[in-house]
Amino acid sequence: MTILNKLTFEEVQQIFRSENGKSARDPFPEDRLSEAQAQSGEWYECVLSIADALEVKLPWNKEFDIPKSGLTVAEALSLPKVLGWQAPNYLDSHVFLSVFPIVGAVEYREIRESEGRLIHFDGLHRLLAWAKLGKSEIRAIVAGNACDRGK
Repeated sequence: MTILNKLTFEEVQQIFRSENGKSARDPFPEDRLSEAQAQSGEWYECVLSIADALEVKLPWNKEFDIPKSGLTVAEALSLPKVLGWQAPNYLDSHVFLSVFPIVGAVEYREIRESEGRLIHFDGLHRLLAWAKLGKSEIRAIVAGNACDRGK
């Protein structure tokens, strides 16, 4: 993982809103952003290699049958629903990760083996699509001290 910049929360919100545009329709992603801010207050823009991305821990997700204990991206790629999913061609943008489980969110309550890993909280479809394609560099916004964890 290469750290590009330290960001303010305002910069993170601006990037999130410009790339996602879903906050008006669905408050869930912005709630995770606010919870991550409350837990840490530190934000970094990073570039992940495909090897880094494959080790990101994914929380519980019903659409792809990711269990409540979570899976790494590499593990999720072998799930039948992920294997059968036809991923769209996503524009280059960021996925949103943290160095800790988001405390207030139900999908993180039973996550296991997340210590020392980056943990996903927004951009699941993009992350899985890019991992399936073997994209060599994936841009990420990371909540928490990215200098110490997730390497």
